[in-house]
Amino acid sequence: MTAEQLAARIGLPAEGSACALRLISPRQAETEYFPLLEQQETEFLQAIARHPRPELAVLAVYLAYAAAQYPRWKARGIPDEVFFATMGDMAIWYREHRHRTGKPGLVEWAWLLESLKGRLVRLGRLQYQPRTLDAPARWQEEVFPAGTRVLEVHIPAEQPLAPQAVADSLQQARAWFGQKEYALFHCHSWLLAPALRGLLPAGANLLRFQDLFTVYDVDMTCRQAEERVFGALLDDPSAYPGNTRLQRSLRDYLQQGGRVGVGIGCRPLNA
Repeated sequence: MTAEQLAARIGLPAEGSACALRLISPRQAETEYFPLLEQQETEFLQAIARHPRPELAVLAVYLAYAAAQYPRWKARGIPDEVFFATMGDMAIWYREHRHRTGKPGLVEWAWLLESLKGRLVRLGRLQYQPRTLDAPARWQEEVFPAGTRVLEVHIPAEQPLAPQAVADSLQQARAWFGQKEYALFHCHSWLLAPALRGLLPAGANLLRFQDLFTVYDVDMTCRQAEERVFGALLDDPSAYPGNTRLQRSLRDYLQQGGRVGVGIGCRPLNA
């Protein structure tokens, strides 16, 4: 598996991978960056940030590293579809960089290490990250204490959040991770914000996703909803675009002084 082949398999545009790999070859990435990437992630991120073209340099290193990891994932019996779906997070954040800047590159470098290192896996529509609760969580009337092992659910920003695709993904996660070691699916996302119920029509996919969880807390300081819905944060809500029904509803809500925040919710794996 070459870096170029991996880029093609995950849907990364050829212009982006070619540009990056001309800047740093896989051999150079292996000798100069892999040791830090494997042992000292913070130092690696600091080192890559000092490169004259860090957004392309990190893309080159990540492509080379992911390609080098492919035989190890295969040896562990991980199917190709899971490997490439997981590494496909690079293509998502490549497109986001393109959207923000008009140029090839990557954003969310630290976040992408979760996929590269196998600390997160994508199964169908959703991503899953094993961790332990750092504060109690509540499902209906049951409280799960800090330290409970959970699967953190992340929602990649691409295809529609179709209910059947979500259900299929949750079932894949139950089979992949087993239902004894982890007590809960746990999610921290703007998609769980209760305010959405006043902004979306009944039966909307986002609300059906929200219905899967008991939302037991809301962080009103986070503006993730604005960032995801509009693509960027602005100080003046009236300057936000209104190209979709959700954009128009959210823009009006914000202009009236409303806030969305992010919801924090959970559901048992066996529910």
